[in-house]
Amino acid sequence: MAWRKYWNEKIETMPREELRELQFKRLKKQLNHVYRNSAYYGGLMREAGITPEDVQSLDNFTRFPVTYKDSIRELINRGDPFGGLLCIPFEDIESIYSTTGTRGFRLSTLRQRRTRNTGRSKPLDSCGCRDSDPATFSSGPRSGGTGSFSELHQE
Repeated sequence: MAWRKYWNEKIETMPREELRELQFKRLKKQLNHVYRNSAYYGGLMREAGITPEDVQSLDNFTRFPVTYKDSIRELINRGDPFGGLLCIPFEDIESIYSTTGTRGFRLSTLRQRRTRNTGRSKPLDSCGCRDSDPATFSSGPRSGGTGSFSELHQE
């Protein structure tokens, strides 16, 4: 594979104003999704009397409620294993990871089928790793794994 200077050249080189427009468009899409599909986030917004339509720019996004880990822990203690955060059908979950609970409580992270793991692959790509390079990933003493970089790029 040829060397790539950019992960996503179109986005990484676009003018600042276009980038802000793209960020705003994606933020609105995400806000609408969690408003409709997350018991926790939708509930926070309704309690605050705010809807996704209230966000007219990136600047007034600060009006939205903040998420606190303790609030999610409380929901999990009440019996919801995902703390009201699950926004997809359960059958769409590909894998579930858990924190080690070193602070007294385990939290889960989910990976949805059909998603690209850009959280892991983008930093590796920017350092020169390519699809054929072996890589080790660890998110705690119990959940490390070894695989190839190409696994991160699979859609």
